[in-house]
Amino acid sequence: MKKTYRYLMLALAGTAILSGCGKKDDDKHADETEASVPTEAADVTDTETETETETESRTLQPITPSDYLVKNASDYVTLGSYDGIEIVQYTYDITDEMVQEQIDAARQDAATEEEKSGPSTTGDIVYVTLKSSVKDVADSEESEDTYFTIGDADYGEDFDAALTGVSTGDEKTFSIDFDDDFWIDTWAGHTVNFDATVTQVTQLLVPDYDDDFLATYTDYTTKEDYEASIRSSLEDEYTQTSYSDAIAELFQAAEAATTFNGYPQELYDSCKEDVLSAYTVFAGDDDTSIDDILDAFGITDADIDSETLDEVNHRLLISAYCEQNKLEVTEDEYVSFVTDNAAYYGAADAVELEDMYTRDALVWNLYESKMADQLYKNAKVTETPYTEDDMLSEDDFALDETEALSENADDTEAETEAF
Repeated sequence: MKKTYRYLMLALAGTAILSGCGKKDDDKHADETEASVPTEAADVTDTETETETETESRTLQPITPSDYLVKNASDYVTLGSYDGIEIVQYTYDITDEMVQEQIDAARQDAATEEEKSGPSTTGDIVYVTLKSSVKDVADSEESEDTYFTIGDADYGEDFDAALTGVSTGDEKTFSIDFDDDFWIDTWAGHTVNFDATVTQVTQLLVPDYDDDFLATYTDYTTKEDYEASIRSSLEDEYTQTSYSDAIAELFQAAEAATTFNGYPQELYDSCKEDVLSAYTVFAGDDDTSIDDILDAFGITDADIDSETLDEVNHRLLISAYCEQNKLEVTEDEYVSFVTDNAAYYGAADAVELEDMYTRDALVWNLYESKMADQLYKNAKVTETPYTEDDMLSEDDFALDETEALSENADDTEAETEAF
């Protein structure tokens, strides 16, 4: 499996594009309000005063961005010709169906649960204390308090069928024969016995798309204005997707036109550390080790070495290209970037943004952007409307990748949740 570490920040940022779309101002700025420190208040505690002092003292350390480029990169890189690279850039039409999907998603986000006295049906949420044991496997019994939405088939249709028609307080015993390719490795190919005690059944109340919904959950008074805002956000999102995909294609072409002649060991070690640290985003709040995460994804030492070399060559190319073309990131540019984008990336301030992504990664992101802009300016770009056939081919590719990953993964559950 190939995973491009250096695009992790872009992937994470993409999830924020539509956050706040259509929300009320008080919701949209809630995080900012909570993070701000009152300058005048009658009941400011000693703790709040101390927090204010600490926040005000958080300033960026001086930086010389060029220090992060690989020194003497030309010793390891023979640059090719990058003018006139031919690429296809997809364009996207925002359809009424896409807007409706956003509206439906917003309604689902606003949905509330209501306890249900009658038996569970499709769409209901069943909370259970679930005991499971694999037949003929010693010490396999487990117990957990969990819940299932009838119809989602998290454990398969047979499991959902067993929890359909139950009410609060019911106890149910049943067995399921799982296929060999079931996503929980320890259950795959086995019969699993279940004892379920139903602790609660709820139904999801999804608000209607009406004036009350607009008044409660959006900044808009008319459906026309609300839908126009969604369409605008989608246009911005897909414009960025179009450009990002084109840039990725340009870098692939540029690296293919470059000859690499080794690398400094210090650069390799640094890139390997960055590649490994990128996977820790999947660790959650527990003490999962990096080895556990890599095992869950079926990632081998050879995979890590391949990703590391990809990143090494990427940084060598950027360093040599920026030096040859006199592309520079100034300290002012860096400070403006981290300051202006801290909130967008979910950080309280620029210092926290550096803590989240590391100064090293942020500087490289800026140099990559400088090179990307020049490559794009000099490229021969053919714009092509994105079609369902293109989506099908990408889905087929993604399926192949997923199947390959599943063959190597020791814990398919972890990879499914991560993706």
